[in-house]
Amino acid sequence: MRTIPHIYLCGTPYTDAPHKDWKQNFVDDLTIDFRIFDPNPEGKGAMDDLGFDVGPEVVSRDKRAIESCDILVAYINKATTGSIMEIFHAHNVDTVTYVIRPGGYNGGIWMNYHTDRFFENPKQCSEFISNTWHNVRYIKS
Repeated sequence: MRTIPHIYLCGTPYTDAPHKDWKQNFVDDLTIDFRIFDPNPEGKGAMDDLGFDVGPEVVSRDKRAIESCDILVAYINKATTGSIMEIFHAHNVDTVTYVIRPGGYNGGIWMNYHTDRFFENPKQCSEFISNTWHNVRYIKS
């Protein structure tokens, strides 16, 4: 049994403010111990250094990571196939799904159905996780 939540971060890579710093802002505001899995820390998307799609390997790795995490946090201000599929997969394997949607973005009925809770900004989401997950003992292995 683990003692801290594992959190998977997903969302389209952003290069423009204020969206580009959402991951760092989210992590900085957490007040509990946690482990983060960020499948795209450089914000490049699923491409190798030469620009070739490395999809199958990336999808397999990300699915395994989602399955081993307790929480998926997605930042969605426009729907992309990859992010929606990650939310869908998380829901299907009983990983809690939280979506940050700045400006109240509505990703449609599929995203809404497969999301456990919505937030307007990273701070709201990190505060909610910090306040509700601090006493939980984790069963996922």
